[in-house]
This record gives sequence, structure tokens and C-alpha cells, in this order.
Amino acid sequence: MTRVSVFFCSLFFATGVIIAPAWCYANVSNSLTIHVSLLRFNSPETDPNPEPEVRAGRHRSNQRPLYGSISADGVSIPGVETSDILSFEIYTPEGFCMGAFAEEPEFIQTLFSLSGEYEIRLITEEAVYIGFVEL
Repeated sequence: MTRVSVFFCSLFFATGVIIAPAWCYANVSNSLTIHVSLLRFNSPETDPNPEPEVRAGRHRSNQRPLYGSISADGVSIPGVETSDILSFEIYTPEGFCMGAFAEEPEFIQTLFSLSGEYEIRLITEEAVYIGFVEL
């Protein structure tokens, strides 16, 4: 090997030794963002007639989902203030409640500690937002 190739190999190895520890100890949980598709349902308390009336010959179209995200920084749903969310809930796909939280940080910490598929429900006074996440 020539001196130039030995120099570049040494430089490459030294750079890897310096950078590797920082990469190995990076806090992955802070950079994790879950994107979730949510459907909005009227809250039973505010809507006494949850089933819409359908006129003869007409069909009700499906709802358009809202696309939100959950990260270590918080929950983000377009058109919904996080402070308006009364309860953050986590359910198994079978419908068993894993936890109901009044505080957003507790919800996020618990959600990121789980693995598998879960249903999340975000409850406000006016509506319930339901979506599924896979961790």
C-alpha cells in the first residue's frame, strides 16, 4: 500500500472511532415520531342522536381521516388544541383498556414503552378521535 492510501485508511478509521460512540448512545426515543390516521366521532354527551338520518336513495359517505402525529414533543392533530384533550387512552385491538391518562407526557411515555398494535382514543368535549398505531 502506498503512503497516501495508508493515510486515508488511518483517517477513515480514526473518524469512525470518534463518531461511533456518539451514534451508539444517541437518544432514539426523542426522535421517534408516530404518524396516525384518526377518525372523528361526535361525543355521546354532545350528540344525542349519533346516527345520522339518511334520506331514501342516498348513502352517507365515509369520513375523511385526520392525520396527526405523536412524538416526544407531544401530540399534534390538525384543528385540535392539545389542551382541549381531556383524556388520552390506549387500548389493545381486542378493546381492553391499557391506560387512560389526563396528562399528555404520561400518555406518550407509556405509549413509547409498548410494542405491538394499539388503538388510541383522544377525547375532547366535542369529539372522540380514534386511530391505530403499530410500535
